[in-house]
Amino acid sequence: MLCTTELIDCVPTEKIREASRYYSECVHEEAFGNYDDRRYGFLFGKVTHPFTPPVPARGALGLWEWESPE
Repeated sequence: MLCTTELIDCVPTEKIREASRYYSECVHEEAFGNYDDRRYGFLFGKVTHPFTPPVPARGALGLWEWESPE
């Protein structure tokens, strides 16, 4: 499902790993991706506009532009 949201920050994975040691809400974050050095994680805000009905889309690593099939 696609939606619009705000990109709040792009954080080095070293900082994410360090935060997971101190903040309980981050403790499971490393289970969802590759957090090796010299990589980045995206911090997004709240979903502002979900597409209804859901729109199927093939994703890609990182940020990508979606083009409507219409």
